[in-house]
Amino acid sequence: MDPRASPLTHWFPPLLTEHAVWGMYPWQWLGLVVVAVVTPFLSTLMQAAALAVSSRLARLTTTTWDDELVTAGRGPTRLLAAAVVLWGATRPLVLRDTVETTIGVLARGAVIVSVGWGQV
Repeated sequence: MDPRASPLTHWFPPLLTEHAVWGMYPWQWLGLVVVAVVTPFLSTLMQAAALAVSSRLARLTTTTWDDELVTAGRGPTRLLAAAVVLWGATRPLVLRDTVETTIGVLARGAVIVSVGWGQV
């Protein structure tokens, strides 16, 4: 897909949308930097929301294993949220195939690590 067909292209001045630098347009590079900076903060907020809801639900039960599961999920939940944010936030940027593939591999790897976090 042509990056100029992205719905984000019209938000940027022609200087950032006309000439490619190293295979990507400057607005794509700028978007990639923004995603890299925002991902840790947004994933922390998503983790906090998920853990708040799950801990409240776990307290409503009489069993203790669900409370322990919520406590053990603090690290893996953030990594899973970061993978989701990274993958989802780069889709509208319509990056080069090699960059999209690299981000997809990193996101899938993070999901695998987060799922297997406590298994070792």
